[in-house]
Amino acid sequence: EDEHDDEERALLEPLPDGSYTADARIDLDELTGTLGETFQIGDIGEDVDTLGGLLFTLLGRIPVRGELIDKLPGFEFEVTDADPRRIKRLRIYPAGMRRRDTRRRRGSSRTAETVAAPETAETETARKETGAGQV
Repeated sequence: EDEHDDEERALLEPLPDGSYTADARIDLDELTGTLGETFQIGDIGEDVDTLGGLLFTLLGRIPVRGELIDKLPGFEFEVTDADPRRIKRLRIYPAGMRRRDTRRRRGSSRTAETVAAPETAETETARKETGAGQV
């Protein structure tokens, strides 16, 4: 029964900061009903029924976890869970919200996973070039 409860977890949950967490399987009509008229999907919505399908159609591929998608005016989508075959969960940010947050945190050690990964690679490369860390 607990497994069934997990499956029934809300498809769309508002968060205190004004963003939403969403299951990629949420129906586009339901999402539009919650997000309002600012959520405009145009003709693309004729071919897909779910948020995951919409984002896949816009990108032409399955996005990876941590990826930010800004292909729909007024919203940014952050992929919070995905596997190679499908998008599972997303965070939806109303216009400008994510960008402001990212700008504020740039340079901080607590940056998003996608921002931290290149820094790690650069640091490792620098260590190899300088011989640091070698015994």
